[in-house]
Amino acid sequence: MRYVVGYGADKRSRDAVRLGVALARAFRAELEIVCVVRTDDPFSAASPPVGTSPP
Repeated sequence: MRYVVGYGADKRSRDAVRLGVALARAFRAELEIVCVVRTDDPFSAASPPVGTSPP
């Protein structure tokens, strides 16, 4: 079994990594951490736009 956790360098990401570590240890599974990088492109809209919350 393998768990994949997205990490975006914020508090929720750190919590997600902690949960992933706990699950992987409990079930003797692999853990992959994926770094999520937001890019700022002046020619396209951010998805979702920065500073807004989802509907």
